[in-house]
Amino acid sequence: MDSSRFVKWLWETSCTLRGENGDAKICIIIDNATWHNEQTDETKLPKRAWKKAEIVQWLDDHKVPYLNLYTKAELLELSVAYAPEKKFKIDEAAKEFRVEILRLPIKHCVLNRIELAWTELKDLEYDTDG
Repeated sequence: MDSSRFVKWLWETSCTLRGENGDAKICIIIDNATWHNEQTDETKLPKRAWKKAEIVQWLDDHKVPYLNLYTKAELLELSVAYAPEKKFKIDEAAKEFRVEILRLPIKHCVLNRIELAWTELKDLEYDTDG
């Protein structure tokens, strides 16, 4: 699984759910897998691996003032200081269909029913081996 496949699945599922449920409130509950939390291109911050010119371009695109004498590290600090509000690709896809996304808290697997099901299956597997 990756972000683009999940976004496609979410978009198709939201479209289907909205079509079947009219104006009813729809909520999809997700965990914190990396593919659930990819930021939109507009809100991604520059990375340390970026070249200085790429960071400068990001700052220009986001209308952040800086001095040409700044080091790469100073430019990265500046990008964090002027970071736009995080937006996630799946939230944007779900918004088109008025579907709410509810994220489970990190490291709270007891709230995630699929994790409990996996645990039960693993326990059954180990019981049959003994």
